[in-house]
Amino acid sequence: FFGRTRAIADVRSALIVQARRGCAFLLVLGMSGAGKSSLLLAGVLPVITQPGVVEGVDLWRWCSLRPSGNQRDLLLGLARAILGGLGAANDAGAGLSDTTLALLLRQSPEHAAAEIGKALQHGAATATAAQGLARPPVALLVVVIDQFEELFALADVDAEDRRRFISAVESLASSAQVWVLAAMRSDFYSRCAELPALVRLKEGAGQYELLAPSRGEIEQMVRAAASAAGLR
Repeated sequence: FFGRTRAIADVRSALIVQARRGCAFLLVLGMSGAGKSSLLLAGVLPVITQPGVVEGVDLWRWCSLRPSGNQRDLLLGLARAILGGLGAANDAGAGLSDTTLALLLRQSPEHAAAEIGKALQHGAATATAAQGLARPPVALLVVVIDQFEELFALADVDAEDRRRFISAVESLASSAQVWVLAAMRSDFYSRCAELPALVRLKEGAGQYELLAPSRGEIEQMVRAAASAAGLR
């Protein structure tokens, strides 16, 4: 992934600031086609999940989802994505099912975050034993929500669905166990005001505007990718 070095660094820095203030959430805004999804999935994730890139965090799990992936039940879709990211750590740790986690996210999101933390801790303990480490590594889960504007665009999603989903996201981002990155089209930005929890989440360093790539960045995207493929 080439051409977005500055944006990757900016997003990483903003997310670290958010985590330090107790709410690890960042909303990445940009016009349609600006490259938000690829920035997060191909640029930011591979960088921040390398051991040592984020001080104090040694072990990462991650997942991604779109609201439309399970629009009949947004929280079930979120639960399935999270469990997919946790993988074996959940099976041997918290042992959550997707329906159980979805119910917790709906009724007691703080409890859901605690259960996710248990799974992460179990994965860290397993890594300690397998690698002969002196102490368990600090483990975090990164959740990437792509096409975030679908919360407002999907016909089957009502105001209460949105409220519950954002409430769950806020609890996860405030748990010190989960970091959340969301990508949303700029033309839906005014809809954020409909959800007070989302307004709180994006305050301060909680939002980042991704501009269209400059000519120099486009040249890097083309030439560096070609060079990596052995072309000229």
